[in-house]
Amino acid sequence: MSLAAEHIELLKLVDDRTKSIIFGFVHDTENACNLLHNIPLPIIQIIILFYHLIEYFDQHTNCIEICGRHQHIIKRNDNLEAGFNNSTFGGICIPSNSSVIVRWTFQMLQNHHYQNGLALGIISSNVNMEDAALCYKNKYIASYYYVSSGCCFENGKRSKTYGVELGKIGCRPAMELNLKTAQLIFYKDSKDLGVACCNIKKDDSIHYKLAVTLYWPDAQIKLVKFEYLIG
Repeated sequence: MSLAAEHIELLKLVDDRTKSIIFGFVHDTENACNLLHNIPLPIIQIIILFYHLIEYFDQHTNCIEICGRHQHIIKRNDNLEAGFNNSTFGGICIPSNSSVIVRWTFQMLQNHHYQNGLALGIISSNVNMEDAALCYKNKYIASYYYVSSGCCFENGKRSKTYGVELGKIGCRPAMELNLKTAQLIFYKDSKDLGVACCNIKKDDSIHYKLAVTLYWPDAQIKLVKFEYLIG
């Protein structure tokens, strides 16, 4: 018994600490139940995949609040002036040298009365939170962003005009990271907006995280779905 190649790729997304905890739990279970045989490695790997690979909002700057039972909603919790210095990051680290394809789908819950004011992207997971507020303009870290007013940023520099406004209440934007082709693609209500960023930097030292920035006070967005699209 062995896992398929695509599942082996997914296991690379799980950090060593989590793997160690699950292996330890399985070992304790084997001892407590006096099993005649050890639980096969592929079964343990399936347990790791089932329980760990769920995306959620994790780190955030001061003006952001994470809500929801599964930490899947973020909102501006301040009445300060509008600005793109309010960022939140996902919990899953994705090795850049893998060949996985992942997609995040969102829904805009509240956004003042504007249609823009949203930035979606990926950022190197070793980001310092003190430097992360305006992370799509941070030239010192690997990052790729789409700002919904209609432009892309790559590694802190504006790269090109792209896309449409995504901030309207009820809109369902999505972002797809394809590490097979080193591309970042965005969608609006399931409509493909084309390749936003190509030549995504890949290196053993780089792991990417989801990054979301809200511009308007009281803006809210929900992470609806996170998928692995390995063909």
